[in-house]
Amino acid sequence: MSRAVRKRWDIPQDQLDATLRRLYELRDDGESDAVKIAASRAIILCESQNQSDEHKVVDVRIQQEHARLDAIAAELGVEQAVIEQADNGRLVSE
Repeated sequence: MSRAVRKRWDIPQDQLDATLRRLYELRDDGESDAVKIAASRAIILCESQNQSDEHKVVDVRIQQEHARLDAIAAELGVEQAVIEQADNGRLVSE
């Protein structure tokens, strides 16, 4: 499973949830410190991969929204430079 997580294979959510539950059990109730440490490392790996993936999804959504707004601006005849200046706080009203 750790290889699947590291390689970002498509893991069914129910299997991932079950694996994480088991890892948390091992972390909390493992028979030795080595087992607890290994489970903790695996949890950290899973959670960090999850956060990285979430950021990628957000970035894609932001890019899609920017493209949508650019299309609306183009339809309205608003120049891209004006939008960029306003976005950077450089727009000076006359």
